[in-house]
Amino acid sequence: MATSSRTSLRSALYHQNWDLQTVLAFFQVILFATHNVLYADRNTRLLLRCIRSKAVLCMWVGLEVHTDKTIAAGRQELNKFSSLVAVSTR
Repeated sequence: MATSSRTSLRSALYHQNWDLQTVLAFFQVILFATHNVLYADRNTRLLLRCIRSKAVLCMWVGLEVHTDKTIAAGRQELNKFSSLVAVSTR
């Protein structure tokens, strides 16, 4: 890998001002690209579930207008994400 492409990848990964669209697109690419490669192992399945839950959580948090239903759905996803992280740290 050339130095310039490494530098551009590094700057893209550490860019602090990502908007919600960019973050969700990044998560979708990771899930799509790694699903068939990593799905065989229990730990990697758990990692993919955590990444997906994080993407859904980012989607709920990133909404411009929050209603009672969206807040409840966001809390439910936060509980799911928390339980997945708790399982992964055992």
